[in-house]
Amino acid sequence: MTETSPVIVLVQRPGPSTGLPTYTAQGDLRFAIHASQGEFPRVVIAPGNVEESFCMTIEAFNLAEKFQIPALIISDKYLAESHGTAEPFDQSRIGIDRGKLITETEYTGEGEYKRHKFTEDGISPRAIPGTKGAIVRTNADEHNELGYTTEDPVLTTKMTDKRFKKLDALNKELENYETVKFYGPAKADATIIGWGSTKGPIREAMKILGKEGITVNYLQIVYLHPFPADKVQRILQSAKKTIVVENNKTSMLSSLIRERLLTTVDHKILKYDGRPFNPEALSQSIKEVL
Repeated sequence: MTETSPVIVLVQRPGPSTGLPTYTAQGDLRFAIHASQGEFPRVVIAPGNVEESFCMTIEAFNLAEKFQIPALIISDKYLAESHGTAEPFDQSRIGIDRGKLITETEYTGEGEYKRHKFTEDGISPRAIPGTKGAIVRTNADEHNELGYTTEDPVLTTKMTDKRFKKLDALNKELENYETVKFYGPAKADATIIGWGSTKGPIREAMKILGKEGITVNYLQIVYLHPFPADKVQRILQSAKKTIVVENNKTSMLSSLIRERLLTTVDHKILKYDGRPFNPEALSQSIKEVL
């Protein structure tokens, strides 16, 4: 409601409640996408390894500030606490984007500063509290452009539409982002689909299968919300068989694909005992469904 820009890191473990507090899971995907009191836009990003965790955290901060929405980075115990090696991060590629931020020490706009001003893309310019000539006023109630509480039905509708306008701009922005990644040959016996920390075991399983003459490719969905429907659709249309690999009971990614693309996957390989996938066991499970 206040259109601030939090970046939240959700590191999953098995539940409900305390569950297995020192083990791993991928059971919070739907929670991250849908949990709310009321409706608002957000972005949900699932890095799959150390390098992606670094780079996508920067992306999350930029998107959160540019669109003044919450950005959630969804990880898990396995990814967060594993040891691994990585190439030094290329910090020259880091760019900071604060969005519509008034950086001058004095506000010189026409009329009184409006923290929640109606704009074409729904994003209102931000003034840092303390900026001369700008009173930054906002609260958790519905409010008008100046930040004063309102219960007016027409204004309530208009303000809700304002916040959701950001989704159009966000979707356009994400066209330039690597919202999905694809590994392996274009033509294969099956396409494996996954998100998050299953990336490592899946890529190792691909090597094992390759040595046995079985070709598979891998679609990693990095941005889960907004869902990159067009990119996923193009890849799945050319797949012989589709196999979702997830660390949860209900195959949340499968349900998300069904919801967004109105299609179902052929097979699901699910593991929800608190342990990550083992590449050898995973390759055997893939062979069993081919």
